Amino acid sequence: MQAQTTVIKTEDMDDLFISSVVRLIERRAFENLRNIIGKTHAADIARWFPHLRTGEKTALFDILIEEGQMGAVLRNLSSTDISEFVSETPAERVAKILHGIPANEVTRILSELPDERKTELLNL
Repeated sequence: MQAQTTVIKTEDMDDLFISSVVRLIERRAFENLRNIIGKTHAADIARWFPHLRTGEKTALFDILIEEGQMGAVLRNLSSTDISEFVSETPAERVAKILHGIPANEVTRILSELPDERKTELLNL
């Protein structure tokens, strides 16, 4: 008798993580969320954002900033999520995060922002 192997697809894992992240945010179980974030690659975290509501994104942004991982995640976010993050976050905080990102990535991120916000960030 052969053992069957189960293949878990990336989409299934994302669904599992997203539902877990949402539950942890709703329960304000931020320490548990920090543990998940600490064990998850930035590109994987970035894939969660299109599936989260605005309040959930904001909570996750705050934790990523506190954990020093926002720069790595920001590099992997979609244009829409980058714009949302930059519009909701004080310019000084965004500038500090951008300072820790490679120049070519900063250029790409800034190119997706409105001119006024781009100028504000460049001045900082």
